[in-house]
Amino acid sequence: MNYIFDEIKLERQRQDEKFGTQNHPMTPELFSLEGCKSRLEAMRHQNKINTQNKKDNWYHILAEEIFEVFSETDPNKQREEMIQVAAIAVAIIECLDKDV
Repeated sequence: MNYIFDEIKLERQRQDEKFGTQNHPMTPELFSLEGCKSRLEAMRHQNKINTQNKKDNWYHILAEEIFEVFSETDPNKQREEMIQVAAIAVAIIECLDKDV
């Protein structure tokens, strides 16, 4: 797993070199919290069905995690959810590497 974190660190350095330090708001001005929460519930429902049918997939799992981030308004909770997004991203990379 460490090699993945090394690659992520290099990519972050590349991004900073290319774009400079980035400090963006979490959401655009016209963001709909209710719309995001609705999408989150849809993803949770889909993941439940997928699990019951043994058809889990990374798209729905990652999408649920992302919608959880943007359904929160507390920065501390958003951070916790982003850690989960990062962990899922690493799991996906590990899965992809097994297939290579």
